[in-house]
Amino acid sequence: MFIKIGSIEAGGNTNPILIENLSAPSTELRTEYVDAPNRDGQLVGRDFLGSSTWGFDFVSNKSNLQESFSEIGKLEHVWKDSKNRLSSNVAFPLRYSLDGTNWYRVYGRCGKFTGSTPDVLATLGVARATADFVQTRVEHFSDIENLNTITYIPPVQGGLKAPLVSPLTTTGRGVERGGFVDNEGNVATPLSIRFVGPISNPVLRSETGWEVSYRGSIAAGDYVDINPLMGTVKRKNGSSVAGNLGTKVRLSKVNLPVGRSNLYLSGNDSTGLSKVELRWRNAWTSAQY
Repeated sequence: MFIKIGSIEAGGNTNPILIENLSAPSTELRTEYVDAPNRDGQLVGRDFLGSSTWGFDFVSNKSNLQESFSEIGKLEHVWKDSKNRLSSNVAFPLRYSLDGTNWYRVYGRCGKFTGSTPDVLATLGVARATADFVQTRVEHFSDIENLNTITYIPPVQGGLKAPLVSPLTTTGRGVERGGFVDNEGNVATPLSIRFVGPISNPVLRSETGWEVSYRGSIAAGDYVDINPLMGTVKRKNGSSVAGNLGTKVRLSKVNLPVGRSNLYLSGNDSTGLSKVELRWRNAWTSAQY
């Protein structure tokens, strides 16, 4: 087995760090059960899936103490990176593969890390370390990000006919343009949306009922990224514009169900050059190998 986290790849037979053992992740369950009044048993409520902990036993694959401690040190540095630890409400990917070719990912946070001691094996290049990764999203995602684009259809232009009636309208809202995407996994997956200018007040609507609207103008050459997985809404320059989302937008609802979904773009753009880029990863309820 192989994993990638940050700049580190571990596992296989030739990497500087190998995976000696992986503890099977066990998903916690949060229940709403309550004791039945005046009788035996409980009354059942809703069940929610919680986090899962991946437990790794690592060994270095080097030839002496200095090299083995160096490699374990690099892994520990990634595991304890303050940039990740101190970022609130953000999950990070742990990528994994059985064969080193087909990769998948889960999202969460690095947990505890136990480093090496300079024992006999370490002096021979085999230093040991243990580490946990806490998976906070229940899905397992493909490492391949899918992309589909829906281009904008500008409003139909026409001449004027007498008699002219006030008020005169010189531009119109474009025709709603449809497209489709396919989630080939077995569970719903978040959809990332990029509105590419020039367009004002763009809206992406799903046939499943959710809608993402952006209030304001996006200039030519600029774009707005809406990422439900990370909970962010940012312009090309990285500035947050989450306040420009429509008041009824709920990013937690912006998901693609299993199979094919039809989506529709609308807005205001007289050039016909704007578009929306849709990105998603197929998702499953269990590990993929």
